[in-house]
Amino acid sequence: MMSTTPGPKLMPKRPISFSNFREKQLDEGATELNRVFFKMRNAYQSGARYSAKEWFAQMASWFDAID
Repeated sequence: MMSTTPGPKLMPKRPISFSNFREKQLDEGATELNRVFFKMRNAYQSGARYSAKEWFAQMASWFDAID
């Protein structure tokens, strides 16, 4: 038999404002993530050829910058 009790509420009653969002520091690493995205995009669009080993090493260095 199925339970009729409601599940956990996933959404807050009031929307979170941008200032509250920033106060909670949910955007940690967002600037680094954006930089890494553009570095990856530029590398991909440059047409440079990388071996798999070189590409993984480059991606590892980019991902380390996010931490």
